[in-house]
Amino acid sequence: MFDLGRLTRRPRPVPPPETEPPSEPGRCVVVLSGGASRGAAQVGMLRVLLEHGVVPDQFVAGSVGALNATFLAQHVSLPQVDALEAIYRDLGSFDLVGLPPVMVLNVLRHRPSLASGDRLREFITEHIPVPRLEDLPTPVRVATFDVDAGRSTWHDAGSLVDVVAASCALPAIYPPVEIDGHLHVDYGVHVALPTDAAVDLARPGDTVWSLEVNRAPALTELRSPWATLVTVAESSIAHNAIHEFPPGVAVHRIQLDPEFETGLPFSFRHTTELIGLGAQEARDVLRRMGAGTAPQDGRWTGAPGPHGTPR
Repeated sequence: MFDLGRLTRRPRPVPPPETEPPSEPGRCVVVLSGGASRGAAQVGMLRVLLEHGVVPDQFVAGSVGALNATFLAQHVSLPQVDALEAIYRDLGSFDLVGLPPVMVLNVLRHRPSLASGDRLREFITEHIPVPRLEDLPTPVRVATFDVDAGRSTWHDAGSLVDVVAASCALPAIYPPVEIDGHLHVDYGVHVALPTDAAVDLARPGDTVWSLEVNRAPALTELRSPWATLVTVAESSIAHNAIHEFPPGVAVHRIQLDPEFETGLPFSFRHTTELIGLGAQEARDVLRRMGAGTAPQDGRWTGAPGPHGTPR
């Protein structure tokens, strides 16, 4: 018998095979530690990385690293690194904190810090004239320590001068900065290197470059309140913590010799040496990774890893 059902039933269409969406290319994430005047070494490190085709897609930074990162993020290029070097070479020991008599007056007036913070904010505004952190062409995540919450935190948006000033606000040297109703100070009161902020945004395929310039705390005889304050400040920014990154994230550390003596945190007498040492440390790391000497176009002759290749 003829089956009329065969005329009405239709075979169920077979859906086309699913195709996976194209994966996003890995990013180059550069993490910059604190270290006060030792931040000059990051100039040499950044120059060598750029000369070898390692171009940051994202910065994560705290303290002086936040100053360096936000300045470079305005235009990531070798001329911008040269401009950053010129700024370091022009800095004097009291340019960012004020003269000692002013600090004494602040103590006598029962101010919460030796420096008012005005010089630092003026410095940020002059050299990084970008109103909002999120307006920078290359993203920068800035780490601070939230005093009210008692924990480290980070910022991808907000008033650039407030966020960077907060990240540089060593307690008792600079006043805390209020952000969203909370007081924030230098991230370095916790650890010097904000890798936790980088872990939060890293994804498989990314490469993280960690530029570490902090020093080992010097054990000195505490003969004055200033010496005590400096020793505590140095100790607070002396410790790096490399958090565990997700699988598939390559991490490369470039570390300045922590024993290299540079004197007081705001002394810029060693800028030339620091830039040279930072550059040499970066070259050594690249050499160990198998990177050859960069030709005239500044690109790799060796392979640094899954990212950081020339583009």
